[in-house]
Amino acid sequence: CFFCAIMDLEVRWVFMNFKKCVLLIIMIFIIGLSSIAFVLCSPDFLLLGEEEITINVGEEYKENGYSATSLFKDVSKKVVIDNQVDTSKLGTYEVTYILNISGFEVKKKRTVTVVDKVAPIITLKGQGESYVCPTQEYIEEGYEVTDNYDSDLINSVQIDKKDGSIIYSVEDSSGNVGKVERRIKYQDNKNLSDRRHQSQPLLRG
Repeated sequence: CFFCAIMDLEVRWVFMNFKKCVLLIIMIFIIGLSSIAFVLCSPDFLLLGEEEITINVGEEYKENGYSATSLFKDVSKKVVIDNQVDTSKLGTYEVTYILNISGFEVKKKRTVTVVDKVAPIITLKGQGESYVCPTQEYIEEGYEVTDNYDSDLINSVQIDKKDGSIIYSVEDSSGNVGKVERRIKYQDNKNLSDRRHQSQPLLRG
């Protein structure tokens, strides 16, 4: 009869949707278990210290370390480090940390920037204070320049004479400026002769 046919369709519809609901529940359960397993099994990998470090050229790069655990166990020994830092050259480098465990691969990176913050040093030859006759010009005694990175700055030295002194300055490739002063005192021959007799600093004139 017509009524029986309708009832049969309703039963089938309910049964089919019930199967779908059961399948949906099973899928949600499986996904939930997978998520829990992922959370439990995936390693906990952290870098210690700053992830961006700046050091001066020539200094030693010191590893700040890292922490790696999986399933509540320390697996730090399984971390592989790729260190490309060259502290003898200015630039930006990366230290890569790779952990492979339980089918998971986790990568971390630390950025190391090597800079030059040290000013060049000018060393004066002779005395830092020289005496000259008023009628004479001071004769340059010379100087030397050393720097922690740039090899030859002697020709870059700027000399500025003013107010009884000579200012020597030089700038390296990183913009660091080194300065030194030589004081010039002008005295007549009699005073200069007395100073020579007393073995005072180098006299000229």
